[in-house]
Amino acid sequence: MLKKGTVVADGRTGEVVTRNNLYQLYNTHVDVRELGGGCRICVPEALYQFKRPMTGFNPAIVKLARVAG
Repeated sequence: MLKKGTVVADGRTGEVVTRNNLYQLYNTHVDVRELGGGCRICVPEALYQFKRPMTGFNPAIVKLARVAG
């Protein structure tokens, strides 16, 4: 991992993609979750403030955005 040309972390993915290293890189808290089979996802903790996931799309919101824009 590089940040402004400086090595933040070096090594295998499992050793490098950590909560601490991602904080150093992005200056935000990130939750690193194991999905199994060697897969991981990284979720910025700021997203936890939302009560429910944003799924699908609402045509009324798109219409309002067009009117406002």
